[in-house]
Amino acid sequence: EPICNECLLVQHKAPEHQYERLSDAEPREKEELINLMTESKSKMSECEQASMQLENALSELQSQHDQAKDLIVETFQSYKAILEKCRDDALNELEKLHSERELQVMDTFHNVEKTVEKIEDAC
Repeated sequence: EPICNECLLVQHKAPEHQYERLSDAEPREKEELINLMTESKSKMSECEQASMQLENALSELQSQHDQAKDLIVETFQSYKAILEKCRDDALNELEKLHSERELQVMDTFHNVEKTVEKIEDAC
């Protein structure tokens, strides 16, 4: 009796054609299928655990990013405040020096004018 489509066309026998009765193969194949399903469920559990770990890692990464960003902004603000104070101190020192020199020049200018007046009076 033909077992497969090739059996209808040509005569072939073992080892070219190996077959087994369904009633004999069913328990073994069913057991194999059950084992594969159990293994798949186990791997699914492992995948879910890995997924949770990755989700936690992603959350931790975002947290570290936010902390680093805040630290960068805070450090920038600190340096900015220091630079602004240095700028203000330098501008104040510049104004002080300018006023002192301006007074010296004006005093010298006044002395020169007095000297010129004395020379004119003497002539």
